[in-house]
Parts: sequence; structure tokens; C-alpha cells
Amino acid sequence: MVEAREEELTLTNCKRKAAEDQQNIDNYFESMVLSDEQKAAINIALIKLFVCSVLSWHLVEHPFFIEFVQQLRPAYCLPLRKILASTLLDNEILRVHTKIYKILKKEKNLTLGK
Repeated sequence: MVEAREEELTLTNCKRKAAEDQQNIDNYFESMVLSDEQKAAINIALIKLFVCSVLSWHLVEHPFFIEFVQQLRPAYCLPLRKILASTLLDNEILRVHTKIYKILKKEKNLTLGK
């Protein structure tokens, strides 16, 4: 009986299927290459951090900040301060204004108050 049970356990362990809600290991493994979508999402989060926290744009070039970001995501290359404060910030402002415009376009009977 013991031998039969051990054989049964061995067979079931070798042939075990993943549960439907079980996540793939690829979801936890960060590849060394970032897709354009991932880079864009990180850039947007970085812009939000600097704008909402009123941080100096010089911080992005500080060696400790660079080291911190590299520890979090080694494949991500921080943009230069001037690119962050101009091009990426302008793109984010455009994105936010477009989103607000779409929301306001759907509304009716709006009133501005002071």
C-alpha cells in the first residue's frame, strides 16, 4: 500500500497542471529589455513624481537617484533633465488636456463659479 501510494504521488506531482488562476513565472521575471509601452509608462510616472512632488529637475541627474532607479529597474535608462522638463513634460500636459477636453465635451449645462 505504501509503495502504491508513493507511485501515485510521484505520478501526480510530475503530471500536475497549473491552476487556471495561477500566474506564469514570466509575470514576475523582469526582462533586460523594456518595450516602448513600458518605457512610456515609466516616463509618465516619473513626470508625475516630479510635478506633483515639486521636485527639482536636477534630481534626475543626481548619482544617488540614478543608482536608486537602476536598482529598481536596471533596463530603464533615465532621460536627461532637459528632455524630462521639456519634451516629456509637454507630452504629458497634452495628454492631460486632451483627456480633460474629452470629458468636458460629453458634459452639458456646465457652470463656472468663483
